[in-house]
Amino acid sequence: MERALTAKKEILDMGLDDITGLYEIIWRLNTLWPEIDIVEKYRLANEALRDLLRRDGVILIKQWDNKGHRHCETIAAEKTDEILNNPVSWYPSISDDQWTQIAYETTDAGEALYREFKEAI
Repeated sequence: MERALTAKKEILDMGLDDITGLYEIIWRLNTLWPEIDIVEKYRLANEALRDLLRRDGVILIKQWDNKGHRHCETIAAEKTDEILNNPVSWYPSISDDQWTQIAYETTDAGEALYREFKEAI
């Protein structure tokens, strides 16, 4: 239970400052818990992110840049399962476009959740 709460707090924390790639969640969990196998890290990250999406604490974003500029598009809620079930979404880039990646950002509701989780840990 504590790991799940910590994972959610860390996801929200990273998304407060900037748009954050899903792959960065795994990197953070690697830093926090190097002893946990990678399958468990992906499970933990996926469950935490899905819970935060249900609570409107984060939004998913598809970013791409064909000309050296960042462009972001919010991913519709009905696409969430398709995106999160695709292992490639958790990699630094997705599709044939080298600049595309799936990312997220913490919302105002997520910032409130972050403060709540921080106090609970």
